[in-house]
Amino acid sequence: DSSGFTASTYQVAAPASVGAAIACNGSNGKSATATVSAYSEVPRATGYRFVLTAPDGSTASSTVGPPSSGAVVLPAPLTRTSTSAGNRIYTLTVQGLLGSWSGAVWTLTHTC
Repeated sequence: DSSGFTASTYQVAAPASVGAAIACNGSNGKSATATVSAYSEVPRATGYRFVLTAPDGSTASSTVGPPSSGAVVLPAPLTRTSTSAGNRIYTLTVQGLLGSWSGAVWTLTHTC
């Protein structure tokens, strides 16, 4: 290319660490709540998406902005109830966002 320009892409990383837990609600395993207590900042991220997915594929999600005054913004706990009578695996994912771009996914699974 004689124009002197080069193109590259930026990949938004997953958070290096996340302090999170998924707790089962009730004895039948059909509901769970995910709580995030901390997460590491992703370079250049303009926000963060948190998604709790139930065994039936339904989701509860929250998106928060970038750190405020040096402190990360924590999402409210996410609760999801499944209509599925089989598999009891709940999944929490955390992604850094850069504008409309979604980053790599940090994942936690828990069986109720």
